Amino acid sequence: MKKIILFFIILIFIVSCNNLFNNQNKILIKGQISSAAKIKGSRVKSETPYTLADATKVLVYFGFHDNAIVDIVNGSFSTTAQIGKAAALVFLTSDNKYIGNFQNRGLSMLPLGNLSNGDQTVIDLSTLTLIGTNVIPTHDPFGHEIKITDDEINSLKELDGFFESLAKNIDTDNDGILDVLGKKQLFIISHFAIEAGHWGMNNSPANLKDSSQISIGYAIDIFGDSGFDQDYSVMTLTGPQENPYQKITTEFINSHQMNSGFFSRFFVLDGQTVVNQPFRKGIYTLDIEGKKYTFGFSNIDANKNLVIAVPTLKTNSQGKLTSFTLEYKLPNGKIINPENILTDIMIQIGGSDNGKVLFESPWLSTYKTGGNSVLGIYSYTLPSPVDISGLNSIVIGYNDMLGNRYDTWWH
Repeated sequence: MKKIILFFIILIFIVSCNNLFNNQNKILIKGQISSAAKIKGSRVKSETPYTLADATKVLVYFGFHDNAIVDIVNGSFSTTAQIGKAAALVFLTSDNKYIGNFQNRGLSMLPLGNLSNGDQTVIDLSTLTLIGTNVIPTHDPFGHEIKITDDEINSLKELDGFFESLAKNIDTDNDGILDVLGKKQLFIISHFAIEAGHWGMNNSPANLKDSSQISIGYAIDIFGDSGFDQDYSVMTLTGPQENPYQKITTEFINSHQMNSGFFSRFFVLDGQTVVNQPFRKGIYTLDIEGKKYTFGFSNIDANKNLVIAVPTLKTNSQGKLTSFTLEYKLPNGKIINPENILTDIMIQIGGSDNGKVLFESPWLSTYKTGGNSVLGIYSYTLPSPVDISGLNSIVIGYNDMLGNRYDTWWH
């Protein structure tokens, strides 16, 4: 259990910059549908099943505010995608009925962080086959065009709740029309607050807590697209339908944030304390001033596969902070490459004087160009040395490719 105030201390960097990737070159993703692909996919709520041959378009989904619909022409499609993001492919009929979505090795999207040929990479999925509602590629790009390890795949699998539930989440108001067409899409992510251990200093390594001792708090953040065009003061979240919580409460509701209609954060309570457990899998209902929206949420427990950014501070002869380095580990201490998982990261160093911020870095990006990171995610040198004599906490905030948010606390 955690006190509410401990779980959600307001941070300056609570929402990341969404413009890091706006000017990047894009790569090509393509595939084709065999005319013989007649394996039927089962529809949600026992609706009429379709075959992949019924697909006439692909909804390419990269995250909030970033998607496109491309046509399937003569059995083939192609689309562009930005490096450093995750791309989900949803196959639709001519009247926008859901058929299925891309899945490979249990992952419901393509992580585009570490590519074999940089921005010249072409991902050809080759012939696609529908099994259930999973659209499976003949060519597996993992380990080929997409340089990714099994540990990285497993970490992403634990975290892709929104993408796994796209069948439900593309029409949350249940009116039969894709939410994206009316800019009424909801984007649901997990928010983790992690107490990880003690930072490193110069030649003294950081001390990451044993995996059984790491404390993780959980929340759900919900963004509403710009079609939610009014100020909202009342929102309630209930669920999951199969085994509902007694109380889910919201910390705040902000309307018209980040070019969206609203942003709100929810967490489960037991009395007056936050339940220190992941949200249960299932169908949830968001009531916005009497209007109901339902969505699937499938993030389970990220405790074993959570990526933790581990900081080490570097000081000069006067003991002032000059730079820091970051290493990325799983809770079991195993080092992991973050480039297929994270998009951006920021570090905030706090003092003992009423939470005074001693230093806050810019957002550091994982995006590479010519083999070099644009801003760097492994090390950062401060513009000028900072007095850290009152240092008592470090909070590292970062976002993964799936939109999930992490705030990692070091003491």
